[in-house]
Amino acid sequence: MLDRRYHVRSRIAHGGMATVYLATDTRLDREVALKVMHADLARDAEFVSRFIGEAKAVAQLSHQNIVAVFEGTGYRARTIKIAEQPAANPDAYRQK
Repeated sequence: MLDRRYHVRSRIAHGGMATVYLATDTRLDREVALKVMHADLARDAEFVSRFIGEAKAVAQLSHQNIVAVFEGTGYRARTIKIAEQPAANPDAYRQK
């Protein structure tokens, strides 16, 4: 359980700046993707600022080919973005 809300089910992808997990939002009973910044990067204030800025920018967009961002939060000195999990295409989160 992450942040007493998200039940992590599996890892979807791992990249240079973060790992993405498939989880269940236990409050709203929906699948989400959690993008969790790597701990070493979370110590870099400038990087955290860019990570949060990216989440804010994407949260303003609405398009069928863009994953919706629901929330950005901090958990145990890491920054997390919570996004919808498109059940039909989990590969959308995999880095190419």
